[in-house]
Amino acid sequence: MQATLQIYLHNMGQQRMPVCDLVLLQSEANYTWLVWTDGQRLLMPRTLKYYEAKLPVNGFVRLHRNCAVNVHHIVEIRRKVKVVEVQLSNGVCLTVARRRWSSVKQQFSQLGIS
Repeated sequence: MQATLQIYLHNMGQQRMPVCDLVLLQSEANYTWLVWTDGQRLLMPRTLKYYEAKLPVNGFVRLHRNCAVNVHHIVEIRRKVKVVEVQLSNGVCLTVARRRWSSVKQQFSQLGIS
């Protein structure tokens, strides 16, 4: 069974969206941007923590305090001198927080991502 995320869209009402199509979540104050594979970006009136609790545990990794990414949409991980960047399938490149890198690296190794 495919995991879904239930969201409310103003013009369409209650919708169930497949989690596998969710590329990343980015917080902006008490709102969260949901970015989908088709390029759709939805600004939702909930915190990132709220959505993180509704997502599959092994499906998403928190890279920074304001973003979480779907591990199935990670294309490349680039290690530079003092920075680690994650390239996503939609072309977005995000930096991993230095303080989170050890836990993110551990999650990546458990999921078989190098």
